Amino acid sequence: MIRRATRRITQGIALCILCSFAAGIAAAQDTDARLISVLAGSPSVAAFSDGVEEYRAVPDRETFETLLRNLFDTEFSALNVRVLTDRRLVASEHETVVSVLVRYRLAGQSLTIVLALVDEQTGEGLGGGVYTGFADLGLVRIVRQAVSDGRRQLEDIVDTSPALRTIPETLVELSLTSPHTRGTLRFQENRDPVFRTDIPFEIGTEITLLHRAPGFYPRTETLRIDAPVMRFEAPELEPVIQRELVYSWTTNRPLGAGAGLRVYPLPRSLFLELGAHTSSAYRFRSGSQFTANFDLRLNAGGYLYRADSRRFALSVAPGAGVILTTLPTAAGASTFADPYVVIASIAAEIPYPRLAPFARLDVLSYAGGNGGFFTPGVYTYLSLGVRQAWTD
Repeated sequence: MIRRATRRITQGIALCILCSFAAGIAAAQDTDARLISVLAGSPSVAAFSDGVEEYRAVPDRETFETLLRNLFDTEFSALNVRVLTDRRLVASEHETVVSVLVRYRLAGQSLTIVLALVDEQTGEGLGGGVYTGFADLGLVRIVRQAVSDGRRQLEDIVDTSPALRTIPETLVELSLTSPHTRGTLRFQENRDPVFRTDIPFEIGTEITLLHRAPGFYPRTETLRIDAPVMRFEAPELEPVIQRELVYSWTTNRPLGAGAGLRVYPLPRSLFLELGAHTSSAYRFRSGSQFTANFDLRLNAGGYLYRADSRRFALSVAPGAGVILTTLPTAAGASTFADPYVVIASIAAEIPYPRLAPFARLDVLSYAGGNGGFFTPGVYTYLSLGVRQAWTD
């Protein structure tokens, strides 16, 4: 489209021409107005005629107007102009659109034609001219001169405006698909709420989409427009997890395994975790006996860091627990209880949507006591495990 850059072509030319011409016509007593409107695009101009404006009633006016209209269409076509015969037709994306307004006055055989170029989009005047002669064999010469001047003015407008010389390719069709049932993709609220086909996204533009689906965390997607017709299928969203099952193995207790349940009062932020771990120990030397351990603890914690890319998360969860140790004796089995405080339970994890492998370092403090088995002090344990989303 010819845009505001064309203001360098005096927009008053056409308006002055039409005003001065109208003033001269006002003296006539038999004014009857009709219009030719030519829709022109440059450099490959689209031209459209839908009437003739005539300032004097003459015999066989319809025939004369048809002849004049056909002459303008023919002359525009001869100068590499695409002529539109119906306003419902749309100029192509590589055409600059201009209205070429044509008025005439016929007094006997004396003919005056006024030509005005007007920006179709903004209504700004871009140029024009007045042409006089006789409505006989000279009619073709007058029309040809008017069209030639109009065409030259259009070329000057395009040649002096770099923005008009190269019309950027734009997006024509964009299909957005979500992998989730009832999933939606749309422009973010702080931009356009829905996709509008009249937005002229140029090739190379990046747009930001908001991806939503019930039961999943929303996420923004950045899409680069690299073709006129595009199909975009968004990746899966991360589900909102309320509960997880926890499975673990502790290096200090190789003959055992742990399981637990984690709940999220505030998903992806705060959690409570109840865990149990059972194991056996044997020193593999003369006189050694199996011992059995049952560890029960409760942790409350939260995430210190959670990357938006879902590739890494770091959490800390202090807590408390008790470990029961059973030893076989000649008189029977003896059980010892050692309560402890979890000074810190620091876990690094890879939070995939439904599985989260983790490595956890636990720092425990045993207080000791008369019924305890462990020596008072601070102990560290390294555990490896995975959490699995528990869905209904």
